[in-house]
Amino acid sequence: MASPVNSILGIDYSFTCPAVCAFTQDRPKWFVHYKKEGRPYSALPNVTWSISNATTEIKRYIELAEWVLDIMRLMSPTCVVLEDYAFAANGRITQLSENTGTLKVKLYEHYPNVPVHIVAPSTIKKFATGRGIATKDDIWAAFIQREPQTEAWAKLCHPKAIRIGSPVTDIADAYFLAQYGRTHFLSQA
Repeated sequence: MASPVNSILGIDYSFTCPAVCAFTQDRPKWFVHYKKEGRPYSALPNVTWSISNATTEIKRYIELAEWVLDIMRLMSPTCVVLEDYAFAANGRITQLSENTGTLKVKLYEHYPNVPVHIVAPSTIKKFATGRGIATKDDIWAAFIQREPQTEAWAKLCHPKAIRIGSPVTDIADAYFLAQYGRTHFLSQA
């Protein structure tokens, strides 16, 4: 398959619920891979869901990297934008580092000619909202302002939740990573 014009992937990578936004011909398409037992999330327009089968952390790292490679084969991007580690990240930092490192190695092995741009979370927040210290709620508000048809997604995924959370926050982050890449890197691809 030939590469679509102006194709780009924005990847909000994590261990539990990574999201990818692929832009081709000014239309976003999302991919989400979650590690969740029980009932899957509601179907959302232009979102392809994958559920984990991994039984160990290392198998999950490989499963997620292979999932991104599958999206790369499907979408043939000319550029990838990946969110960098947060400066004040907390939690399982080693897990995050090993997971992302596995992806970076696989991308280099399989797609050495596709540029991968690493962008700081504060840069993406500022791009999305005008503030480098924006909250998930701020990013979600900016996302539904640009993509108004997605406003109901948070309630579809978590009908009883008071605050927004994963996977919709991951979808919004991936969207702004892709948009940032379209603005800053496509002319270099």
